[in-house]
Amino acid sequence: MIQRRGAQKYPDTVWGKGNPPKVGRKNLSAWACAEEAQDCFFRTPSGEKALFMLGERQGQPLEAAAAGGAGSRSLLLRDLFHCPNTVPAGAGTDLEESNMVFGLLKDIKNGEYRTIATPAEIATIVADGHTALVQRGAGEKAGFEDQEYEKAGARLVDTMEDIYGQADFVTKVKELEPCEFPLLRKGQIIFTCIHPAAHPQEVQAILDSGCIAFTAEDCHRYGSPNCEAAGKQGALMGLESMLSINGGKGKFVSGLGGAPAMRVLILGGGTVGQAALSVLYALGARVTVMDINIGILRTLKRQYQEHIDTMLCTKENIAQLLPDTDMVLNCVKWPKGCNDFLIDRSMLKLMGKGSVIVDISNDDNGAIESFHETTHENPRYIEEGVIHYCVSNIPGAIANSTSIAYAASVIPHFRAILNHGVAEACVRDGFLRRALTAYRGYLTHEETSALQGRPWVRPEDILGIADRQLDPAPPATVTRSDNYLPLEQVKL
Repeated sequence: MIQRRGAQKYPDTVWGKGNPPKVGRKNLSAWACAEEAQDCFFRTPSGEKALFMLGERQGQPLEAAAAGGAGSRSLLLRDLFHCPNTVPAGAGTDLEESNMVFGLLKDIKNGEYRTIATPAEIATIVADGHTALVQRGAGEKAGFEDQEYEKAGARLVDTMEDIYGQADFVTKVKELEPCEFPLLRKGQIIFTCIHPAAHPQEVQAILDSGCIAFTAEDCHRYGSPNCEAAGKQGALMGLESMLSINGGKGKFVSGLGGAPAMRVLILGGGTVGQAALSVLYALGARVTVMDINIGILRTLKRQYQEHIDTMLCTKENIAQLLPDTDMVLNCVKWPKGCNDFLIDRSMLKLMGKGSVIVDISNDDNGAIESFHETTHENPRYIEEGVIHYCVSNIPGAIANSTSIAYAASVIPHFRAILNHGVAEACVRDGFLRRALTAYRGYLTHEETSALQGRPWVRPEDILGIADRQLDPAPPATVTRSDNYLPLEQVKL
């Protein structure tokens, strides 16, 4: 039993957690009994409290009262009223949610083969007491058949309309497509890679719907498995692009007897860059890593026993190396709104014909001026004799491995939200809290506020948890915004 925070109107109320009773046809997510009275309050999923009369004995088990057990009176509805204003109405609490409906969508983006939940995660969600809906074919291209999801306890549905219409919590891998915008519902939880700062129309649809949206790419405490997959597979795609049959120089990564190894420049020493480095170093390439963080460069130098080169990442240093570089991998998360480039079009002329640029970061207006997005079906193009590989969803090429790794990284977030509610989950995990993008019609994502000129509310403020001991997390990006919406204007 725990004391309800901020319950000024009912200071003696003690709230209970666990399996709540069912009253009529409504699942009630939490209950509380007044220590000095015979009344019991139930929390409904909509954030309302229903006041009921308990049996004559204080402390009588709620289930017995609900069932009309020995010595009890019938459970009678007496009143209905909203929660105290200390926690915004409809906000998650520190109480467990009950029997939520989890929905797994089939991704519809061209060339996307991953799934964000395998049958193993579905089995875990069902074991927690929730209902799982899976759209037919959601995991098929990643090697997970519909029958496996059924065996795990899921109910298969045919369309995304079925998922959006029935599920409290909806998830998939990639951004929401325009055809999904009208399907979003108020209070519905959405968890996917939104990339909100770069997609104003998507953000507007989310805000208009009043849903609760999390952008998955901001929630990873230890780096995204998709970043690791993109770095490792991106390195291999670069080597494929280097083949003569694909227009490249035709150099072999480690060289041959009498022929030197490839010279590779990796821009960015984060999760993506380190993943690419691990593959290229193992295969025998001569690698230089650039970053703006000297600490990272020193660490990598020691990790690879001085067998790699490192340099400060500047445009001037890049230009110095390009004439002797066979392949460049861009792994830099370029600040949105930056008007400069690390490699502009004029610098392509410094590279030899058949050299390769792999833009793993894949940012519009990113670090590579000559970038434009490509697909798995048509992955390459040539500018100034340089092969460009710019597929946006490189991890989709290894859909089975990436799906397993990705699902393993996000299932703790799923369980935290499903079992404890949005607010409590955000108290316990700062990385999930910073991933909160929109809450019931209000923007809660700082970078999006800065780049789109929209007012925002800090997640901890709109969730009513600012006075809690919060799990810390650094900001997701360096972009800051002081365009705050006054809390008195927030009407939930």
